Amino acid sequence: ELKKDIEPLNNIITRTEDKDTEYILGEGDKLKIIFFGLELFDSVYKINLEGNLILPELGEVYAKGKTVKELKSLLLKKYEEYIISPEIFVFIVKYRDLNLSLRGEVNQTGLFTLSTKETNNYMPRLFDLLKKGKGITKNADLQNIVVIRDNPLINGGGKIKAEINLINFLNKGDQTQNIKLRDGDDVIVGKAKNTIIEQLVAFNKSNLSP
Repeated sequence: ELKKDIEPLNNIITRTEDKDTEYILGEGDKLKIIFFGLELFDSVYKINLEGNLILPELGEVYAKGKTVKELKSLLLKKYEEYIISPEIFVFIVKYRDLNLSLRGEVNQTGLFTLSTKETNNYMPRLFDLLKKGKGITKNADLQNIVVIRDNPLINGGGKIKAEINLINFLNKGDQTQNIKLRDGDDVIVGKAKNTIIEQLVAFNKSNLSP
């Protein structure tokens, strides 16, 4: 669920906790689809470059932009024509690589690709992207890092904005601040107005400074 303690502005919802939004499917995701009682259809299906799954009996089914929950509901409806009282289960077995933008007080801004790993379905986190950008600058505001991402249509669409305090991650090991990234995320590292001792201590103790 999204924390809506701040009024939406231009369809952007601000949240301060790392409560993962529902994953939005896209090209390259691999899904294990199980048809209860019809094992012949059970398989791993990959979303192709057109955003479609190629499924038995149905052929092309557009999956891009949907959550797993939305896709499951769609498949249940479509397969009613072919299966009596269908029971279908959908699982992500391989996430696609993430294409991300990084801006602000980092040593290298731009577009980056972070690979996911087959083992344990690893999803890159904020810290991984900051290191990909060759670390933060001395002017970075560690308490003002913003992540903007797509919000699933099932949750209202538009964008959501997470405000990250990296101080809590560096000093206290608060992993809720080191959030999992999603394809298409836009990460902005703010600029500090004043030099803060707490920031400098945390900065010097970390490996973010090259």
